[in-house]
Amino acid sequence: MTGIQGRIFIEQSGFIESGVLQLRDHVLVGSGKLELHFEEAVKVLIIPVTGDLFYSSPGDKGAEVNVGEVKVLAMPARSSMYIANPYISYSVNFLEIRVNDQSIFEYNSFDSVSFDLKEKEHILEEILLGKLFNYLPLSLSIGRFAGRTEVSYQMKNKELRFFAFAVAGAFEVEGRLLHPRDGLMLWNVDVVEIEALSNDAVLVVMEYVNHC
Repeated sequence: MTGIQGRIFIEQSGFIESGVLQLRDHVLVGSGKLELHFEEAVKVLIIPVTGDLFYSSPGDKGAEVNVGEVKVLAMPARSSMYIANPYISYSVNFLEIRVNDQSIFEYNSFDSVSFDLKEKEHILEEILLGKLFNYLPLSLSIGRFAGRTEVSYQMKNKELRFFAFAVAGAFEVEGRLLHPRDGLMLWNVDVVEIEALSNDAVLVVMEYVNHC
């Protein structure tokens, strides 16, 4: 029997990279603006955590993405976009997830996908299916949990990699302790056992293909 193999990513400057997947944890100060440059073709996911954001890109000259939404964009190689914090007096935290995709040759913007952590507490809600976004090579789930809540995550395909990122609070995932902003990658796994160790703990989970 093959054991579960894994790797923990301790928060380091908000950047985690694993194969074709990159996760960046950004904080924009009040009225701040950030340029995101893409040297390679990617699909990029923007997930606001603590406040709404404005973004501009080759095809959107002032669009908005709100808390409780995931925005997916296809960005060709050597392109850029800008993220802006519309609030003057406080910072906004957001996640940026990049997935390499060499099939992209032009910009494309997909409809935002909404989710509600208050309405569906204590479960990992699947909010993004790869097949809905020109076969984006990942699925994404998110959930908010009270302390000592346990959940079993069933992998759709054992050949895929499992990745978890603790947005808020602490978790134990397959015996590994995750503090806020820590990540964990697992492979050769069918079911992943997860326990929240603090109240209002938020976890993002992805299954993804580890090659282009």
